[in-house]
Amino acid sequence: MSRSVPSTGSELGTVIGTDTLIKGDITVPHSMRLDGRVQGKVEVNDTLTVGPNGVVEGNIQVRSVMVGGKVVGSVSASDKITLNATAVMNGDLMCTKLVIEEGATFDGMSKMRGDKLPLMMPQNEPQTAAATPIRPVSGPVPPPNTGAKGKPGSGDDNEIPRWADRGR
Repeated sequence: MSRSVPSTGSELGTVIGTDTLIKGDITVPHSMRLDGRVQGKVEVNDTLTVGPNGVVEGNIQVRSVMVGGKVVGSVSASDKITLNATAVMNGDLMCTKLVIEEGATFDGMSKMRGDKLPLMMPQNEPQTAAATPIRPVSGPVPPPNTGAKGKPGSGDDNEIPRWADRGR
């Protein structure tokens, strides 16, 4: 008995094998799996899967990517970036959805964008930070300066108060 698997619209059209090294840029109009090594820019119109042995040394631009190997460079995805538990990511991420599994290594910055995130707060809404009053720091109250001018405790403007002299 044969079962038909529904198509997701994403067809794997390119596979780069484990022992393959590509020096240069790659542009693929469909999905791609990378188990080898690429030194250059990778552009994939659909999903890129970087297998556990895959390495990309360059920037990646895709619809979505699943990283199980190593990427040294920035990744820009119009949809989703997933860093699997075996992933090592050294570079910046920009996407609308981000998943980082426990065990993944990520050294870089991430920037989320999309319709759900406002670029700035609307002018008619009050900002909560401004509504929070600033409280003075509590601490020791300096003693009043009393005594003859020029002597400790005299109130001389050039004198350092005794309470401020603690760290000397």
